[in-house]
Amino acid sequence: MNYISAGYFLVMPTPRKDYMDEKIVPETVLSVSSCLCKQYPDTSILWGNSEVKKARYMDQLGLSLNTIQLFEQWIEEHRNTGDVLFPQVFSSLHSAEDFLNRFLIQLPGIRIISIGLPEQYIVDFLKDVELFSSKNPEPYGVEEMLSQHHSPGIEGAKKVG
Repeated sequence: MNYISAGYFLVMPTPRKDYMDEKIVPETVLSVSSCLCKQYPDTSILWGNSEVKKARYMDQLGLSLNTIQLFEQWIEEHRNTGDVLFPQVFSSLHSAEDFLNRFLIQLPGIRIISIGLPEQYIVDFLKDVELFSSKNPEPYGVEEMLSQHHSPGIEGAKKVG
């Protein structure tokens, strides 16, 4: 089965909750769902108008004011080249690794994961997105990646689901 890449994500695994059955749920959950795992970078904080939220984000990540400015500049430059897509999607493993190594290497446990979709479902998925989207002027990164039909092509990658 051929898969099409839907992008690369920087995520922090979430520990299994005490009430969850350890026979079913692994010790940590790794997902691109932002309601399950924290994703990086949080562009809503970077481009929001709240300096308080930005200061908290800097503290959370352990970044100086100078580094957060470089962080924002990197994101902006790489959005212009298509390496970073809305909202937190990297279009290549290289760009995700570069960002991680420059700005987030201090976060223990952070992982780069990729998602994909079997090629046979791409057309139906994109039709559903078109039907149910809010007509956002900027397409979501996953949608953009799938429409470009890039193969994940990662040697040694572990398929987990």
